[in-house]
Amino acid sequence: MQITHIAFDLDGVLFTAAGFIESSYADAIKLSGINREVPSAERIIKNFGKPGADILKDLFGELSESEQTAYRKHLIENIVNRIMEGKGELFTGIENTLISLSKSYTLAVCSNGSEDYISTVLECKNIKKYFIPLLTLNNTSSKTKSELLKNYLIKTSTAGENWILFGDRLADLTAARSNNCYFIGCNWGFAEPGELTGSDIIINKPIEIENTVKNFRSLILK
Repeated sequence: MQITHIAFDLDGVLFTAAGFIESSYADAIKLSGINREVPSAERIIKNFGKPGADILKDLFGELSESEQTAYRKHLIENIVNRIMEGKGELFTGIENTLISLSKSYTLAVCSNGSEDYISTVLECKNIKKYFIPLLTLNNTSSKTKSELLKNYLIKTSTAGENWILFGDRLADLTAARSNNCYFIGCNWGFAEPGELTGSDIIINKPIEIENTVKNFRSLILK
């Protein structure tokens, strides 16, 4: 086993938009004209980690294709604009961790978020430089995070056993397992109780990321 690549989910692992997500949804409802109630921040956050179409269906039920297109356009614009205004934040210690890990490992972002959203976070929070070129559901044929992670393996000509994925949701764990990658569950994110059961390791604070990677072999053999 030689770990050469590390992938990170974005929301709940590196970055959080929880502080402004409800208002972004509310504004998008008004601008798109769909006749739906504003979901609570709790309901929205519970859906973090899913592809956008699945989130909309869970929160609003069935929408026509034109309603979905209009709503998602306004939602992404609202979220992107808020991030560009400085809203949202990296979790404590994340940038220093990325600086250190990027010296020894190849880093990637593996997220179900839209390409505009992910790119805005990476650029506005000044962490894009630590990662290889971004693959997303928008710029690949991937429909799920499992397929997206597989695309990273193909693109880098690596095997699953060369990768660790850090994530906070079941979709992350599923993606790692389906690609024979190692998985570290992040308990500071948005996971429901028990959702990360089956992780190789579960950690509780971002500050633990670096040492967990460096001591990974001995930790999983315990």
